[in-house]
Amino acid sequence: MTYRVEISRNPRRGVVLIATLASLILVMGLITLLQARSLAATKVMKRLANNHQLALDHSSVREMLRPLVGEAMIRFDEETTLRLNSTPLRVEFDGATYEITAQDPGGLVDLYRTPPSVADLLLTSPQLRELQAMKAVEARGLPLRQLAAQVGLAEAPTWLTTRSRERRVNAVTLAEFYPNGAEQVLVPRPDHRQPREVVLDIRKVAE
Repeated sequence: MTYRVEISRNPRRGVVLIATLASLILVMGLITLLQARSLAATKVMKRLANNHQLALDHSSVREMLRPLVGEAMIRFDEETTLRLNSTPLRVEFDGATYEITAQDPGGLVDLYRTPPSVADLLLTSPQLRELQAMKAVEARGLPLRQLAAQVGLAEAPTWLTTRSRERRVNAVTLAEFYPNGAEQVLVPRPDHRQPREVVLDIRKVAE
């Protein structure tokens, strides 16, 4: 006896299969997107946490340096542990090494106050060109960083200030990166009054 079996093909099955595959692809895409966003958020949170910790460390180092800064301001014309002429000092804190520089603004070339003859003595030709470019910007009240940006500099020059109180550059706290012996030929001779302000720079150099 012969049995005949007829199998009918339901056209709807193909449609259901395609819909199911499309749903799976959509779900997988959403999962991938959520994972990517979660990873990006984690990276941002980690970076913020690192920045916050670095700020706390800098604040702690700053407090640790307070006695040294006070001593340097009082005995500014003597050999102290921390000098107010940008001489680097390395200190250890919480297992990390920091490089500290302290500078009396009076020992820097001032953008508006320092006479051209003194600027010519202390600065290189490229530095003089940058100084003249910033001086030409008609925005005297702007911070030095913004003035530098106006003339295309990535950051404010460390050899320049707008915070000096005198026309004369203080030879005692003259920044150490100016030419050797310049303090001996400054005219007129700077006064030796105690600095009223110190610019402190703290950089982590090693873990």
